[in-house]
This record gives sequence, structure tokens and C-alpha cells, in this order.
Amino acid sequence: MIEARGVEKRFGERVVLRNINARFEPGKANLIIGKSGSGKTVLLKILAGLLTPDTGDLFFENVPVTQMSKRDRQSIQQKTGMLFQESALFDSLSVGQNVMFPLLLHTKMSNRQAMRRALECLDRVNLRGIYNQLPGDLSGGMRKRVAIARAIANKPKFLFCDEPNSGLDPQTGLVIDNLIHSITHDLGITTIVNTHDMNSVLGIGDRVFFLHEGVLVWEGKGLDVLTATNQTLSDFVFATPLAQRVRQS
Repeated sequence: MIEARGVEKRFGERVVLRNINARFEPGKANLIIGKSGSGKTVLLKILAGLLTPDTGDLFFENVPVTQMSKRDRQSIQQKTGMLFQESALFDSLSVGQNVMFPLLLHTKMSNRQAMRRALECLDRVNLRGIYNQLPGDLSGGMRKRVAIARAIANKPKFLFCDEPNSGLDPQTGLVIDNLIHSITHDLGITTIVNTHDMNSVLGIGDRVFFLHEGVLVWEGKGLDVLTATNQTLSDFVFATPLAQRVRQS
């Protein structure tokens, strides 16, 4: 579990996040949604340890991060998987080498052990047969699946996904959503996804957090966004064609 208490962040005079209080549960797909500029990417980066909040506290499994030693923080980072918006694969390395990379960097696995684990992870995303291919030879959806395999290679307790469906067609996006959802539930991971995709919200949103101008103004289950009484959320949700069709059906 990850919990934010009173988290705030500003850049210069601009306040990006205001008094964020949220609990992200393990074994659930926790989705952060909001308009561009609402602060959702900054919040994700703070939760993932890529940015430091100006005020407030983060708790990982009920332990305050601000009171952790440097070694303890590093141990958390080793339990963390990150799926970047552009996949961030190393084009000069094969698919298998990309998945092995965090294992060789953060664990004491031998090459053989890391290779075996990489194959297991590629199996998990239905890509075992491309172990020796280069990322540049793959479609966008396949690259994203390789990135998921790499993100779960070290068996993380916490998985952060930044716009996982960005640049993908709707059908491929559903494949990625289903992978994230199944991995989260099967492995009991605390998964936090930053997204603007309503397919994801309605399809896999176990818990949804809606940010508006840096403030957390609503949270609930994915399907509850369709019936929520929060007008700001409704304006955001029903601006999308998918939500409009669901409401009319």
C-alpha cells in the first residue's frame, strides 16, 4: 500500500498539487485521471520517488518515506517497477537483454538466472518468441508489452505506469489494460496508473482518483465516474465519446 498525506508541490510560484490525501491499495489498479495540467503526472512522479514533495508525507506499507534511511529508500526502489510513456527501451539491446537489465543491475542473479526470469516475464505478456529481436523491429504495442515485462522482472510490490496507452490504437490499448489489470491482481501489486483514457477508467479502474487544478476532488470505482454527482468530474468524463455512448446505452 502507498499513502499520500498532505502532499503539496510547487514549481516557482505555480502550485501544482494542493493537500493531496490518497491511499493506493495493493492488488488494485489505481488510476489517476484529470485534464492536462491537472497535476496527475507530477503526483505519479512523487509517488514513484522521481520528485520530492515540498510538504506532506508518503507512506509505503505504513512506513513514512521521509524517515527512511538512504538504504531503506533504495530497497523500496528495488521493489518498484516503472512503465514509461514511451516504453524507454534500449534500442541497442535485444528484447531479452532489455528485460534482463534491471535484474543484472539490482540483483545478484547470474546471467542464466536473469535469462530464465526474462523468459518468464515475456511469457507473461505473450512475447516469448521475440527474445532475440531488437526493439526497433517491433510495433508500438509490442514495445509496450516488452516494457511491462521489464517492469515486472524484479517482482515489484509497486508498479507505476505513465500513460501506458499513449500512441496506441484502441484495440492494442485494451490488450495493455488487460495485462496491467491481470498482473496487478495476480501478483498483488500496488499499481498506480496515470491516464486520460476512458477505456482504461471504465475497464480496469478498481480505484480512480480525479485531480482538478492540483486538487483531489473525487475518488471512487471506475464505473462510478458515470453516475458521480461531482459536476467537474462529469464535465471531464462526458467530454469523451466513449463515456457519452455508455451513458446513452
